[in-house]
Amino acid sequence: MISKSSIGLFLSLLGLIVVSIWSLYSALLLEKHAEVLFSKQLVAIGIGFVGLAIALVIDHRRWNRPVWVGLVWFATLTLLVLALVKGREINGARRWVYGFQPSELAKLALILGMSWYCARFQHRLRSFRFGVLVPGLLTLPLLGLIFVEPDRGTTLLLAGMVGLLLLVAGARWQHVAAAALLAGAVVGTRLAFDPLVQTRWDAYRRPSEHKSTKAYQNRLAMLALGEGGLLGKGPGAGTQMRTVPEQHTDFILSVIGEELGLVGTWFVVGAFATILFCGTAIARRAGDSGDTFGMLLATGVTLLITLQAWLNIAVVTMILPNKGIALPFVSRGGSNVVVMLILIGWLLSIDRHTLRAMLATRSRQNSGKPNPFVDREGDLAFGRVVGNPFNP
Repeated sequence: MISKSSIGLFLSLLGLIVVSIWSLYSALLLEKHAEVLFSKQLVAIGIGFVGLAIALVIDHRRWNRPVWVGLVWFATLTLLVLALVKGREINGARRWVYGFQPSELAKLALILGMSWYCARFQHRLRSFRFGVLVPGLLTLPLLGLIFVEPDRGTTLLLAGMVGLLLLVAGARWQHVAAAALLAGAVVGTRLAFDPLVQTRWDAYRRPSEHKSTKAYQNRLAMLALGEGGLLGKGPGAGTQMRTVPEQHTDFILSVIGEELGLVGTWFVVGAFATILFCGTAIARRAGDSGDTFGMLLATGVTLLITLQAWLNIAVVTMILPNKGIALPFVSRGGSNVVVMLILIGWLLSIDRHTLRAMLATRSRQNSGKPNPFVDREGDLAFGRVVGNPFNP
């Protein structure tokens, strides 16, 4: 049985994938080795859909075991350390090892780990020790390694997701807020002495003074969005967006805006809003059926996808300073698209098995009740009422 939430979720996903292929083809036209880069992305999408199918088939409750949580956690921690020690350095950051970005795997590890922890200790989350201190100690190694890569945007995204998930699970907001303020003060003090962060912050506050340097990317992205108008210039007809640095990754929205116009941009926003709505419905249904782990897992997945999308859109439209966050399912990046598709597979699996459990419960509840469509002799009652020719 398929619910409306799963249908809406899958249709939104397909729409975003189609937009991604369309916009990436245009964005990569002038890049070196464009065919290779585009082919790699198509392969990553294919692998991602295989991962989605596997995640859909496997009952999500099988992941609610310490051995699986620990295995994923340890593997992620190991890869993050390898990325810092032996990883390939690009633009001053060590985020890749063996062609993979471990910080993307950290998204799976944190959602799975925090969902298991909160479901296991939900009755103790009201205390500061179990509601904030223990989760903080568990997440700190992963977040710390991602932070020093450096990847501040992903660190902020994952920390925000964990905090919101703890609140949903039942932790006191006062405890979470206090921990967030303390962490913010420590990280803020560290970033205050980072020249790159200071330059980006100054470019965000006074973009006109940095229009040819740190604000150059955002300024051209806004111009590309404006050039598209309502319906856009059409596929491959964009010109302004070709001058935007990294237009095929973090600033892919500028390509969509110029070639597909405001209609295409709002389609993307609407697709993520649909994912938020459907993911929330799936989480609520899992909670109503008594599946606390499934509810928290669905909540974590929904929070991560929508928060990442919002951060990317906010950066491109200059609502927030540049943070280097990819647009889920749309930006080029094999690691990101594979992980995001697996997360959608988790959501679909939760919905599928929740519906099965609810139908089984209703069947057991109704098993002792007489069937109103069958008379005392065991014949179909409506056959005699309406004169069914197959039951004279």
